[in-house]
Amino acid sequence: MPTNKTYSLRGRLIQRMIIFMIIALSVLSVALVMLFDSYIERRFDRTLTNKSNSLLAATQFTASGELQLDHISAAARFQEPLSGWYWQVIHQGEVKQQSASLYADAPFPLIAEHNNPQLTFIEFEGPTGLALRGAIRRVHFQAIDQTVFIIVSGPKDDIHSDVIAFATRLIVAFALLGLVFASLLLWQLKKMLHPIKELQRGIRAIRDGQQDSLTLSLPNELDEVQTELNHLLQNNKEILERARLQASNLAHALKNPISVLKNHANQLPQSDAKIILEQAEKLSQSTHSHLARARLAGSFEKLAARTNVADTLSELIFSLELLYKQKGLKIDFSCHPHLQFNGDNHDLDEVLGNLIDNACKWAIQRVFIKATHVERGIEICIEDDGPGIPITERQTVFAPGKRLDETTQGSGLGLNIVQDIVLLYGGTISLYDSTLSKTGLGITLLLPGTHIIMD
Repeated sequence: MPTNKTYSLRGRLIQRMIIFMIIALSVLSVALVMLFDSYIERRFDRTLTNKSNSLLAATQFTASGELQLDHISAAARFQEPLSGWYWQVIHQGEVKQQSASLYADAPFPLIAEHNNPQLTFIEFEGPTGLALRGAIRRVHFQAIDQTVFIIVSGPKDDIHSDVIAFATRLIVAFALLGLVFASLLLWQLKKMLHPIKELQRGIRAIRDGQQDSLTLSLPNELDEVQTELNHLLQNNKEILERARLQASNLAHALKNPISVLKNHANQLPQSDAKIILEQAEKLSQSTHSHLARARLAGSFEKLAARTNVADTLSELIFSLELLYKQKGLKIDFSCHPHLQFNGDNHDLDEVLGNLIDNACKWAIQRVFIKATHVERGIEICIEDDGPGIPITERQTVFAPGKRLDETTQGSGLGLNIVQDIVLLYGGTISLYDSTLSKTGLGITLLLPGTHIIMD
């Protein structure tokens, strides 16, 4: 089942790349530490082997069969008392020679003798409890039929301390490497996602009416998306145009039959003519309304349209002042000359003309219109000092067929069309108590628009 849950492509890529880097660097760190540990151990064993070989080379037997060592190298590590670096040469179960580091007046073998003639590495505990790794060998001198047992050892901590020091430096180095990779990843993601941002800005420009198609320079993958979007826009435009044309043709086709019905109705008895004329008038009003909606559908595709609000208000108020001249109304407005409505001028005429005309019908002395730029677009407030509308009835005034003035003829679709236009542009319309009088009505329109800053 599809889900509406959204996610960030950038966030998901960063999350997965960080997880991948952590796993890769961790595995690589463990592998390098294991390799280094193996290398340090082999180097340690080679040190023990070299010392064992030098001891074996120095081992000699006198004519009386006594064992002695000749030319023993005095490495510093084997001189430090109880350091773990020991060696012993054992003959007939007695320690004949040992390193100065063992520091014992009554020497005893570090381990029991082994019979294995090959050089062997074992781990055992030293005289101070220190863990040792030793190289042992049992050598048989065939010429004199004597056997010696040679032990050379070193502290295992020397291996571990080197490995720990290496691992610590490795972790620090990989942490720095991870930071560098993360920085490069963020930079690369920003570069890779830039065309998507450009595409997003292009689509927003179309929605805001600043252009009617995408003409961006994009990578191949997104260029195909751009082409498809332009085809979709063009196809949508053609569908809207056909629908508008068909609705318009239908409405115009009904006009003549309605006129004929009205003319013939006048020749009928008054009772019959009244019913036919009422129904014909409803048909005529409906035709007018559907023509207006058809024009609205066609004009809304002009996404790049811009209408100066001040100019529209000036023309409307000039006409309405003439229309309501006998009533002596004072009609004022306040609007910045560069305030723009993001839409067709006919739509703004339809909306403001209906609302201001209604305000003039009900106003006693004054109508005031104020247009301002707000964060979400433009806000237009229309207030009068008439009797107003009870709060309980304000929710229904924009319903189809609802008329504010029941004494006049009409289909009641004017305010409904106003609401349709406002909603189609993504705007809102609301009623409130006028500030011109205690009973007057105020209407607030919120429409897409902007304040053009002139150079």
